[in-house]
Amino acid sequence: MLAQAVMVIFEGVIIGNGLGTLGLATISVIMPLEMLNLALGGFFGIGVASVAAMKLGKNDTEGAKAVFAQCFWFCVISVTILAALVFFNAERVAYLLGATPDITASVVTFIKIFICGYPFLVTGQLLVTLTFY
Repeated sequence: MLAQAVMVIFEGVIIGNGLGTLGLATISVIMPLEMLNLALGGFFGIGVASVAAMKLGKNDTEGAKAVFAQCFWFCVISVTILAALVFFNAERVAYLLGATPDITASVVTFIKIFICGYPFLVTGQLLVTLTFY
């Protein structure tokens, strides 16, 4: 959460100074996608950690490894599919998120750039969560 807060602050300062109100409006519309990123990372990370911990509690190291492997690949595949759906429907997603006609082009561009990293972001959060649990 701290990293997310710092990112949002720097985003606001850099984009606000560079692109002005248009850039800040674009970021405001995109913010739900950033929050979904956090939610999915927590969903996968805490879920995998909980199930793997139950296996480890029963001294089933191989079962814990299997849980991690299955969930890791499920996360990668499902989030990649989600990212592809959002990428190819970026204009619809922009309207769904509340983009007005004057900022739609900027929002669509930002969505397409941001969503390319989605599988890496969510999978990274899964791995970080497992590191700390």
